[in-house]
Amino acid sequence: MTGWDQREMMDFLGRKFDAIDRRFEQIDLRFEQIDRRFEGLEQRLTRVEVLGEDTGHRLQLVAEGLTAFRELVERRFEDVDGEFAAVRTEMSAGFTVVRDDIAALGRRVGRLERAS
Repeated sequence: MTGWDQREMMDFLGRKFDAIDRRFEQIDLRFEQIDRRFEGLEQRLTRVEVLGEDTGHRLQLVAEGLTAFRELVERRFEDVDGEFAAVRTEMSAGFTVVRDDIAALGRRVGRLERAS
């Protein structure tokens, strides 16, 4: 190989290596873009995870609140049922007195009617 051929070969290889370097630079840029996209996705995923944990915590609070509310309502119904039972007992006793009074009045009216 002559000096000129070697020089042409070196120029040719230099151009090829420069082209390859440019391609690698483009590939590096693409990888940097992909890295930025993944960083963005990771940040979004982290936010979603945090929101998911917060939502889970809030759901737990709601569940606990509903449980407490249900217990309160059940106790209130038990109280109301007790009050109704007491009212029913009082009314029954009152009706017994009224029936006895009506029966006594009926006997008195009967005696008065027989006496007249």
